[in-house]
Amino acid sequence: MKGSVRRWSRSTALLVSIALALRLAAVLAWGGPCRAATGSTWEWGHEAACLAHSLIEHGAYGDPFCQRTGPSAWLTPPFPALLALILAAGGGVTPAAALLLQVFQAALSASTCALLVVLGRRLGLERAGRLAGWMWALYPLALWHAARTVWDTTAVAWGVPAFLVVLSSADGSVRASVRVGVALGALVFLSPVTAALAPVAVAWVSGGAHSPAQALRNGLLCCISALGVCLPWMVRNELALGTPALRTNFGVALRLGNGEAASGAPVPFREHPALDAAELARLRALGEVGYDRDSRSRALAWIGAHPARFARLSAERLRGFWLGRWPDRQRGTEEQIEPGGDWESWLGYGTFLVLAALALGGALAGAAQPAARALLGGAALLYGIPYCLTHVSERYRFPIDPLLALLAACLLIRLSQSRRARGLG
Repeated sequence: MKGSVRRWSRSTALLVSIALALRLAAVLAWGGPCRAATGSTWEWGHEAACLAHSLIEHGAYGDPFCQRTGPSAWLTPPFPALLALILAAGGGVTPAAALLLQVFQAALSASTCALLVVLGRRLGLERAGRLAGWMWALYPLALWHAARTVWDTTAVAWGVPAFLVVLSSADGSVRASVRVGVALGALVFLSPVTAALAPVAVAWVSGGAHSPAQALRNGLLCCISALGVCLPWMVRNELALGTPALRTNFGVALRLGNGEAASGAPVPFREHPALDAAELARLRALGEVGYDRDSRSRALAWIGAHPARFARLSAERLRGFWLGRWPDRQRGTEEQIEPGGDWESWLGYGTFLVLAALALGGALAGAAQPAARALLGGAALLYGIPYCLTHVSERYRFPIDPLLALLAACLLIRLSQSRRARGLG
């Protein structure tokens, strides 16, 4: 037994080491630190970097566009606080600070491989978990985001499988339900869109109970524990901004994705307050919370006047979330992926599309046990719903790509077993 554990640990350590080496090589090959050479906080890291700059310079959490707009809850603080530490250590927006961030993200992305191995083991999919770990180690978009993207993308892609590792160990006890709730709260605090996974968490902890009363208890404990993690930030927002919301930009996202110029593709953000002087003036006049409410009202008025078009836009966003967009079109500046004939764009698009297709095949073909399919598939399906209402970009799907890799690995193993069985027959 000890020997098998030792071999398992060694093979997992080898997997993580190779994944880390590939990501560090990507940092050098793609020149991520060079993007910080201009010293522009906004151009380097957008809202997250501006919030980090505010923390360093003013000791306050605000000004998400580097435009002195005051206290903010545009983003939750975990990633901007991390950036603040990195910028303080690197002397501001410098190549040294960028390198620190990318090395950290490389390590986080590499450790996601180990999480997939553990999650596969917990779900009775040990071979699939190990194959998914190797798939993630080689996944081009995982290398790209670790080496280039200044956002919480890689961190959330680590957090989602980490949360499912905790969830998969729930045994129906009070302690396990609280533990799952705390893990869910931490994930939601990192990225509020992951609150879409709450129904999966509640269903899982409730399903492990021995009676309806225990199921209700477990579900309530999970929700209350998750709320407890986020409550201090919600209280801060109520005191500083007049709202308990975790973030104050849903209305803005809804407006940007639904209007006369909307097509369902990644929005160009021309009417974003960071880029549009009139919108910035409106934000200053109304305050961040008032501006978000105003944006939501404008968006809902447009949606109410154009319900059929909203339905078509939502369908297009759903397609874009799962299938991406052809690289011969502009795919948005957020990902720093070039359009046209750039081979890196085609490689990223191809692996993005193939992973979704294999994952769908793994879910439909019954290549995993029903409970595992329900957990992985349910989490993946729920996660994309908010983006179908607002706007979508390829990096928005990335946090659930580890789960898709695990489903895809189940299908590949099933196909391999079927082929072997036909050969023996």
